[in-house]
Amino acid sequence: MIFKILSAFAIRFRQFSLAILEPLDEVYLMEASKGLPADLRDKLSLMSKADKKHLCRLHKKITAAKFLSDEERAHLQKTALLHDIGKYNNHRSLLKKVADILLRRSKSLHCITGYNLLKKYDGFEVYAREALMHNSKVPPTELLAIFQRFDDAS
Repeated sequence: MIFKILSAFAIRFRQFSLAILEPLDEVYLMEASKGLPADLRDKLSLMSKADKKHLCRLHKKITAAKFLSDEERAHLQKTALLHDIGKYNNHRSLLKKVADILLRRSKSLHCITGYNLLKKYDGFEVYAREALMHNSKVPPTELLAIFQRFDDAS
C-alpha cells in the first residue's frame, strides 16, 4: 500500500516537474492531430497545458518505438492523442490529483467523458473503448497494455 502511494506520488511529481520545465510544442501537437476531425482538435486545444504536454510526450515516445509495427504505431499515435480527450473540460490542480490518489478516488470521470464523446464518431469506436479503459487495472487488449506502459512512463 505504501509503495503504491509513493509510486503514484513519484509519477505525479515527475509530471508536475515536466509541466513546469518542459515547453509545450504547439506546432507538434497541431501536426500530430491534423488527421482528427476539427471539433476533436478543438477539444484538444481546450485541455490544460500540462495535459497537452503529456499528449505530445506520449505521441513522441510511440513514434520513436522501434518494436511496433507501422499499423500498431499509427493506432497508438491516435490513441495517445485521444485517450485523455475527456479532460478537455476538467482542469484539476496537482493538489487535487495527489488527493485523488491518496483518497483512492476514481480516475474514471475523464474516461467516461472521452468515451461518450468519441463513440459519436464513425470509425472511432475502438478509440472510444480505449479512452474508457486506459486506466483499467487489467487492460482488455495487448495493444492497450502496451499503450498503458507508454502512458505510465510519460
